Amino acid sequence: MSPSRFHLVPQPVFPNQRNDEKVFVFSRRHFIDYLFFAIILSVLAIIPIVVLPLILTGTFNFSILNDVYSKDIIILVAASYYLILDVVFLTSWVIHYYDAIIITDERIVEITQAGLFSRKINELEYGQIEDVVCKITGFLSTIFEVGDIEIQTAGPEKNFVMRRVSQPYVTVEIIVDLAAQAKRGVSTRDRLPDLATIGVINGQLIARGETTLPIMNFEKDLQATTRRFAVGTDRPRSLREKFDCWWTGHCNQMRATFGAGATREQETQAKLRDEKEKPESGGDKMVDL
Repeated sequence: MSPSRFHLVPQPVFPNQRNDEKVFVFSRRHFIDYLFFAIILSVLAIIPIVVLPLILTGTFNFSILNDVYSKDIIILVAASYYLILDVVFLTSWVIHYYDAIIITDERIVEITQAGLFSRKINELEYGQIEDVVCKITGFLSTIFEVGDIEIQTAGPEKNFVMRRVSQPYVTVEIIVDLAAQAKRGVSTRDRLPDLATIGVINGQLIARGETTLPIMNFEKDLQATTRRFAVGTDRPRSLREKFDCWWTGHCNQMRATFGAGATREQETQAKLRDEKEKPESGGDKMVDL
């Protein structure tokens, strides 16, 4: 499966992103957060592969195997078992993959996928930030630099917690710098992290002076940039891109972007068919109604 191109595509990264809103951090939960659950699912998937042949060949002498339909029942149970396991895997992967943290020049957005068809979006303005704490615990978290970020807010509102964030130290520096600019009264259009690293997109560090990724929307005209990009873009290539186009709340914008290639291909095929049909129709001019 080819890797997703979404970080290279100018598009809304969350449903209510404003047209001129720049994105500095877009981070999904790190894979180590899913590693333990993936190991459990793998073990559960291997157990029937090992046990089922032993049962069917009579290695285990169960009285139930003497029934004429016993093997059919066992196969049916095994198929149902794997079907349930597939549903559990799909649900858990969707919950893990579509949890995301977005830090823009105006706010911090946390997207929490609570189930297959349940999503929660929390937002935090920079003026509400009092303190930011980064916690990295565990061997794998230390090796891969994955941590939890807790933002203490002013007033009775509960703290804002972001779990399993890649590059947590850089992310905290960006949050603190943007919050300081907001408290100094810097306008949103002028906000830019005064750091060597100004962004983190899917774990990729964006240094000051480098070419920013289109998804960061530094051109400040998201709709126009997306339309220009759609002119030369093919339709979704990978399964992940197709799934994202179907799944995300802003899928209409993605279809407009990635669907351009498919539309042009259909138009080309229609023109070729028209040219082949012209001699047969006696040279009459065909008009599409």
